[in-house]
Amino acid sequence: MTSACPCSGGLSQAMRGDLDRYLYQLDGTARLTAGRLLRVLVLFPGLWALVAYRLTHQCLHRVRPRFLGKVLAGCFFAAQRIALVLFGIEIDSHAHIGTGLFVNHFGGIVIGPSSIGANCNISHGVTLGRSSLTAGTAQDDVPTLGDRVWLGPGAIVAGPITLGDDVTVAGNSLVTHDVPARGVAKGVPAKIVSLRGSFHQVAYPGMADDPGRSASLAAAAAAHDVVASENSS
Repeated sequence: MTSACPCSGGLSQAMRGDLDRYLYQLDGTARLTAGRLLRVLVLFPGLWALVAYRLTHQCLHRVRPRFLGKVLAGCFFAAQRIALVLFGIEIDSHAHIGTGLFVNHFGGIVIGPSSIGANCNISHGVTLGRSSLTAGTAQDDVPTLGDRVWLGPGAIVAGPITLGDDVTVAGNSLVTHDVPARGVAKGVPAKIVSLRGSFHQVAYPGMADDPGRSASLAAAAAAHDVVASENSS
């Protein structure tokens, strides 16, 4: 799982990782051209919302003095509100989002305070954030997503819930409990229906050489072999 805040790796690194993810979804690893960049900007408004979030988040959490950071953040926050009105994508500036977040479609997306790993997928109608139902502090009442998590249309994850790496949440599911790595959660409330993971749903540049993904794939294969051995005995 990635660190809580991508700012520790640098704003430019996070934003380049975001752009590479969208370019890859468009047409793989083809060479970057002005035409490809224009197509991404036109076809994926989620990238606009993500850029506005990155800049606001950077100003609030990394720019010093803090007064200057808040002033600059106010300018970029206005861009976030424009993205909300135009595209229906709201990303809380205090969320911590790893590089490579991919929002394929738009409309009805609310990403509140949360911690999201690298190379995750958010579909339209997804809601992430606090539940306001726990007795702990506000910081404790937020969802935590691992790397390469796929959230289907209309999925809801609210409160102190942890989704492990490579988790899939089916469309229109309400997650009320933690989901282990590679779990596939479905229903209201969501139940774990398999441990096949999100390997066929999340694609990103360099995934074949990603040690985290390779280790997760190996763990999934080992678990499958154990189940097959038990069934044959």
